[in-house]
Amino acid sequence: MRSGGFCEPRDCRKHCACPYGSARTERVTAASWMSLGKCPECEDQRATDPRSTGGSDPTTAQVCVFVSRREEPRAESARALLCPVAMASGWLRVSALMQKYRSPLLISTCSGLFGLNLVQHLVPDQTFCSLYQAWSKGEPVQLSPKLEKLFQQVLQDYCVSSPQKFLAFASFGFHPVGAGLPLLPSGVHVGIPANFNSSEEDTTGITDRTIFINGRAVDWSSATGTALRHALVLSEPAQKFALAREVARLDGCLPVLSAAVAPACVGGVWVYSVLLKQVFGLHSGPMVFRVAVNALSLCLGAVSYFLCSDAVGQFVDYSSDRRAAAVSPLYANGGVEFYDKILSRNRTLRSLMGQKGEEMYAPNGNLFPANLLQLKHAPYTARRDGIQAMITQEKA
Repeated sequence: MRSGGFCEPRDCRKHCACPYGSARTERVTAASWMSLGKCPECEDQRATDPRSTGGSDPTTAQVCVFVSRREEPRAESARALLCPVAMASGWLRVSALMQKYRSPLLISTCSGLFGLNLVQHLVPDQTFCSLYQAWSKGEPVQLSPKLEKLFQQVLQDYCVSSPQKFLAFASFGFHPVGAGLPLLPSGVHVGIPANFNSSEEDTTGITDRTIFINGRAVDWSSATGTALRHALVLSEPAQKFALAREVARLDGCLPVLSAAVAPACVGGVWVYSVLLKQVFGLHSGPMVFRVAVNALSLCLGAVSYFLCSDAVGQFVDYSSDRRAAAVSPLYANGGVEFYDKILSRNRTLRSLMGQKGEEMYAPNGNLFPANLLQLKHAPYTARRDGIQAMITQEKA
């Protein structure tokens, strides 16, 4: 080390084995020396201003010059090689943890999905009712005594074991909606729309409401408005069937079956992965093949979810219809009328909504599928024909 405090090549090699000890040296001026900084390996601030220490002439000092033009690309290439290795190491650690705790992770994931799908049925008064509650002038609409009496009559006709667990409220829309499980303290909540207050003689429950379609209010005196009003008016048997359908779905705890589809498919992904790896002997094979098998298992799980949710949804629809229509022939005839009115309403909405209506509704009034893999609901024509077949069979 010279008196000026500069780090010479031999000093770096002697004290800290600095790889820059063999670097190219050159004579520098005091101005260029000020930009050198410290030795990058030993981190020793040996370069001090010789003008303040009274050292040798900085213009003649032979110092260790760190040539960035040669060393920085070398460091960058080393970091570029280490990044994929670090990422692969992190992925291996995560994979090892998932392999070690796969059973708790699978159970917690399936339980979380099951609870998430059932949340509106677990606390319907705080979630479902707040979403579907009808409002008028900033106040929640109260259910009319007429509809409350009708609802209690449906519960009596259906022979519900715990009628005190079933509550009704005024909802918006044109169809009854419901959520909840009779086994839970929160019970079952069924929403009844305002058009159920209307009849052929009194349509105030419909005509006193303003319905906007494509930004324009429906003119109830026009031909399409008259057709829509006629489709929204239901007879008492049709109203009873619509309510009994919701009661049958919730009283049979069918929402639990629908909520179990997603967790079952998540468990199916794990089963697919294990079976495929075992069949092809990939548990100790290359990682690329295992990743490909996992991706294939995810695709199979997604397809299984769409198909199973479709099948379960249609089973719930048909089962609810059969249970409601089996109450009495009056309810069965009301079911045929109910679905006829739905098809008529959808055909009218198709003409009123223009291009959007043609994309949403079929010419016969059925809903178009949500996508190529999922129908979501059973066709209304099939549900009507199913009830009609029950009536024909009963008569025979």
